[in-house]
Amino acid sequence: MVITAVLKNTPLEVTVLVMLIMAAVSSRKNLTTFAYIHYFYSPLLLFPVLIIVVLSLKNAEVINLLPIWGNNPSGMLGEF
Repeated sequence: MVITAVLKNTPLEVTVLVMLIMAAVSSRKNLTTFAYIHYFYSPLLLFPVLIIVVLSLKNAEVINLLPIWGNNPSGMLGEF
């Protein structure tokens, strides 16, 4: 678990209590405040994921990238 690996000396109850307090405070505010919180933290979550993906693709070969929709992408959306 992340809690036992990162916060080794912190009791589980304290970590859960802090998370519950943060959820309660963010839910009491309006939707704009909730959106600003996520707007602020989204780069902190997305950049590490993108870095991991880019670093894992350095050994990839272009020949292994197949088209997701095949040769006829209109067939995936259905016939209208």
